[in-house]
Amino acid sequence: MALAAIAAAATVSIVVVMAPGVRAQIARTIRIVVPYDIVARLMADQAGRTSGPAMIVENQPGEGGAGGTETVARATPDGTTLLVVSTPFLIDPLLRKLNYDPLRSFAPICNLVSALTIIVVNSARALAVGNRTRAEPLPDVPTVIESGYDDFDIAAWFGAFAPAFTPEPAINEVKHLFTTALQDSSVKEKLYRFRVCFQL
Repeated sequence: MALAAIAAAATVSIVVVMAPGVRAQIARTIRIVVPYDIVARLMADQAGRTSGPAMIVENQPGEGGAGGTETVARATPDGTTLLVVSTPFLIDPLLRKLNYDPLRSFAPICNLVSALTIIVVNSARALAVGNRTRAEPLPDVPTVIESGYDDFDIAAWFGAFAPAFTPEPAINEVKHLFTTALQDSSVKEKLYRFRVCFQL
């Protein structure tokens, strides 16, 4: 179910609009392009519950997310337009011609979460985790790497980016908003339901 949700969401772009009058450092509109919109929605919801800015999330489907990603790449680098993407963000440019470079058109903000990959045997007993490090909801389940297979990592990551040349203070403020939201226990619980987790 989780893999299907990730695949379906890969074509969705999200726009998050910051409500006016809540922060002076960053301006009032944040656009977030995501392959998995549950992450963006949880960020927006949690920010609205804390001292952070209120955010409104809008879907912008089309072009497998490339259209929205290009919008972010061309946006004014002032911290108001952000990108949340997953592993295909780096793969897509290898498969087709795009009007942006994932390494040059964006400034990294932070890593958010990883899709939880579990290898099971028999009665759905967890044998190992396919992520590079152990998963927080399954701290006693070893990784495949720990089992002797070096560099085994098949987890999809989710990260936040801003347009290239976005000022560092704006980057740091958004990073603080995201990392604070991800530390909330209710956010973690909701992410676990979709097999999206933090890694130890």
